[in-house]
Amino acid sequence: MGKDISTPLAPPKDQRGRHAPANKLDQKPLHEHIESFHPTVSHYRREHAPWRRYLPSDISMKLMYADYIEKDMCSYESYRKAVKSLNISFTKLGEEQYSARESKLHYQSDAERDWPEDTSTRSVDLQKVIMLPRMPGVKSAVFTRRIVAYHETFVSVGKKTNKKNTISVVWHEGIAGRSAAEITSAYAAALEKERDIKHIVYWVDNCSSQNKNWCLFSSLVSIVNSQTISTEDITLKFFQPGHTFMSADSFHHGVEQEMKSRPGGVVYDF
Repeated sequence: MGKDISTPLAPPKDQRGRHAPANKLDQKPLHEHIESFHPTVSHYRREHAPWRRYLPSDISMKLMYADYIEKDMCSYESYRKAVKSLNISFTKLGEEQYSARESKLHYQSDAERDWPEDTSTRSVDLQKVIMLPRMPGVKSAVFTRRIVAYHETFVSVGKKTNKKNTISVVWHEGIAGRSAAEITSAYAAALEKERDIKHIVYWVDNCSSQNKNWCLFSSLVSIVNSQTISTEDITLKFFQPGHTFMSADSFHHGVEQEMKSRPGGVVYDF
């Protein structure tokens, strides 16, 4: 009897890929370990990356992997892929912006505060380099290098009712430069002007060579513990890097405008 050719013969179903390989890595413990570092959504990037989460900058992939292999085994590449699959980044974008916003609000609070008479709150900054003389055609008229003048300002912060006069410390490169020790001398000169003030608050930027060094810190400790002034404490408040706008900036702008308004823009002696 012949074969029935009315029903076509069908090949058996391909069984490849239908069963998990014996060596396939279980992703569940990997994901649980990654989540234990608490990645979070960034407030500042939520609009553009609503599903991306971020880990603090002091945590790295290598640190997380080293911690994981103490408990279980997997390759570094497998761990990296698991982190990527969870849409996690290692830089919490916007963290600096948040800190900058916090410091700005703190500064605004100080600026709106009615400070007592025994407290002096100021913003401190070094004006950009001033070269003298300033006059039209100076490059063609002066055949020697001009002298550099420095201007460190201590500008009052607070309501107009209790604002104090600005303290300007001025010198030129023939006297000193602008190293940490020389900037510290400017602080000492300003403190001498307010020797009877009990509490000093300075808002400063994050420039380490000027405002964040042991020369300044140790000198302030020495001054506040000396018998030369009545000051009981000196508080330094730092802005976030690149996010400074303070009363000293406005004062510097006024100085620059004043120099430009001189007849012919000529300034010989700052």
